[in-house]
Amino acid sequence: MSSFNYFFGILGNNYSPIATMLWLLMWLPVWGGMGYILEVEKKRRYLLLYRYQKKRKWWYRIYIRTSLWIILYFTILFILVNIYTIINHIDCDMLTSMVILLILWLHAMTTQGVMLWVYNLWCQSALAFVVVLVSEILSTFIILLGIQPKLCPFVWGMYSYSNQIFGKDGYSIDWIILWQCIWMGLTLLLPPKTKCFMESFIKENCRMEDFQ
Repeated sequence: MSSFNYFFGILGNNYSPIATMLWLLMWLPVWGGMGYILEVEKKRRYLLLYRYQKKRKWWYRIYIRTSLWIILYFTILFILVNIYTIINHIDCDMLTSMVILLILWLHAMTTQGVMLWVYNLWCQSALAFVVVLVSEILSTFIILLGIQPKLCPFVWGMYSYSNQIFGKDGYSIDWIILWQCIWMGLTLLLPPKTKCFMESFIKENCRMEDFQ
């Protein structure tokens, strides 16, 4: 039977609904917070577009706000976990803890990118939330079907699937750091040309060339 560790992720090769739910429970505040930010930005888009005058500046604002929420969440989580280990006299390698925190943060930024791409295409924060949630759930089944963890990006947030623990079929930490940094860059440079933006321009009777 698989078990769960907040730092390592799902441990073991058998499917465990409880371990999967605990893993998802840790991420729900991340995705829920980003979804809330996207909804607030959507409701205020008319005023913000008038203020910033450029779609790109608004997109940077959305990216920065969601990124700050991710940093805040994992900083609090890291502090709470370390307090727990100190109170319960649990030995914890600080270097390993920092590496795991980096992996969790990068994975959060990866799911942020997925949510922002979905939001950019369909302007639905709820749909973006569902996409990352379903992807995380399916990823655990994919591993059970024999797919190597290094080929499944949605399990790259679990240290237990790294080559440090899982073996040669696990993902390389160096590789996912590189890939996820590239993905973050692509998300940041994503051209904001969605239905949301177009509706904003039409409603405000603004000429498209004013926002190039």
